Amino acid sequence: MDVSQNTSIDPNAHFSKTLPYQPTHLRTIDYVILTVSYLGIMGNLVSLMVWRTHKTYNPVIFLFKYLAVVDIKHLVSISFWRIFVLFRRYFSDHTYFTVLFTAYGTELLGQALSLHTTLLIAVCRFIVVSRPLEVYNGTLLTRCQVIIACVVLFFWCLLLIIPFIVMTLLIFNDKIGKENVSYYFPVIFIFCEFSVTTLLMIVFDVLLLKKLRSSTALRSSPSSSHSEERRYIGRRVTVVVVLMSVCSILAYLITGTCVALAFIYLHYTQEQSTGTSYLIVDILAPTYEFLESLNSSINIIFYLAFFQNFRKVSPTAGTIIDVTESSIPMTKTMN
Repeated sequence: MDVSQNTSIDPNAHFSKTLPYQPTHLRTIDYVILTVSYLGIMGNLVSLMVWRTHKTYNPVIFLFKYLAVVDIKHLVSISFWRIFVLFRRYFSDHTYFTVLFTAYGTELLGQALSLHTTLLIAVCRFIVVSRPLEVYNGTLLTRCQVIIACVVLFFWCLLLIIPFIVMTLLIFNDKIGKENVSYYFPVIFIFCEFSVTTLLMIVFDVLLLKKLRSSTALRSSPSSSHSEERRYIGRRVTVVVVLMSVCSILAYLITGTCVALAFIYLHYTQEQSTGTSYLIVDILAPTYEFLESLNSSINIIFYLAFFQNFRKVSPTAGTIIDVTESSIPMTKTMN
C-alpha cells in the first residue's frame, strides 16, 4: 500500500485536521531556534559542571542541576526533529512521519519536565525561606524527599504526554478513524495543565517576592557581617528563581495559551484557510517554540549575573561554590 497516498500528505501542506504540524522544510525561524538550542545545550553543560562543584547538599542547587539535565534533554529533542527534516528525502513517508510525531512527543515531554521542575524549584525556595531552620537541620527537603518529588513529577509528565503520542500514531497508521478523533484533544489537555502549573508558579513567585521584601526590610536591624552576607546571597537566589519562573510564564502561559486557543478554533470551526494556516504555523507556533527554547537556554545568564562565585568557579581549579543560606557551612577551597 502506498503510505504517502494513505496519509494524504501534500508536500506544501503544514497540517491536517487530525494530525499535527507536518514540516517538509526548515524556515528561518527554525535555524534561529537551532542556534539558540545549541547555545543552550552548551550553557546547561557548563552550569551542570559548575553546580557539581557544590559538594554540600542543598535542595535548590540539587534542582538547578536536575533542571540543567532536563533542559539539555529538551533542547536536544527540539534540535533533533529539525535536523531530521533536513534528511527527509532519505526516508519513506511512513518512517519519516512516525519518527517526526514521536519526536513531537519527546519535545512535549521536555516542555512538561522543564516547566514542572521550575515550579518545584519555586516551591522548594519558598520552603527554604519560610522554614530555614528545618531545612538547615535536615528535617525538610532532604535529598530523598527531593528525589521522590522529581520522580513523581517525571511520571506525571509522562502520563500527560503518552496519550498524545499514542493517539497521533494510531491516527497516522489508520488504526482509528480520522473523522471521529483528533490529536487536538490531548494537546489541549496538556496546555490546560501547563496553564494550571504556571498559575501555581505565579502564586509562589508572589509569595517569594513578599518574603524578599520582608528580608530586605530587616537589613536595618543589627546583625553580624556573616549573617548579612548570607541574607544577601539568599536574596539573590530568590531573585534568580523568580526570574526563571517569569521566563517560563512568558513561554508557556502566554504564548502557549494563544497556540492552544488557535488549535481549538481550528478544530471546532474546521477552517483550513490560508490565513488560519499562516497565523498558526508561521506566527504562533514558531514564537512559542522560540520562547520555549530560549527559556531552556537562559538560566546560565541568570547564574552569571547574580552569583559572583559562579563566575569564579573552575571545576579543574578545585574551587567550590556556596550560593545559598540553607547549605551547611563550608570552606571555599577543597583539599
